[in-house]
Amino acid sequence: METPLLTVIVIFILWSVYGYFGPRVEQMDYSVIKKARDYEIRNYPTHIVAQTTVSGSYGDAMNKGFTIVAGYIFGGNTKKESVDMTSPVVMQEKALEKIAITAPVMVNMERKLLALLLEDKIEIVGTPFYIGYNTPGTPLWMIRNEVLIEIK
Repeated sequence: METPLLTVIVIFILWSVYGYFGPRVEQMDYSVIKKARDYEIRNYPTHIVAQTTVSGSYGDAMNKGFTIVAGYIFGGNTKKESVDMTSPVVMQEKALEKIAITAPVMVNMERKLLALLLEDKIEIVGTPFYIGYNTPGTPLWMIRNEVLIEIK
């Protein structure tokens, strides 16, 4: 086996180990009210959200937004105190309209969820949110993303 191929394999394995055992971000609690075919109806407790609005390409907007929110969370706020951070990170549909072609899995899952809710006669409220649970650097094959839609 050639050295470059072996190097790639070792990097791949180490990255996977990092993704599995690496940093964990506390997740917001929720209770499952009902498990349906391919979705869950959940109840999330009241919570505080740090948010910002930025513009630019998907990558630029994510980096700008993360920098601003992380600065706030780590003490760049009026009280100069750090705030406990939990996942998920939430992205609204407006932010993703321009990148639909680069995120077909998220868009396909949204369509599937909307179809299932319609079929089950569950009324939705508002627009879908895309949420991500992983820290930067998580291997792509280990990333957990979901679509959330508020229902009546």
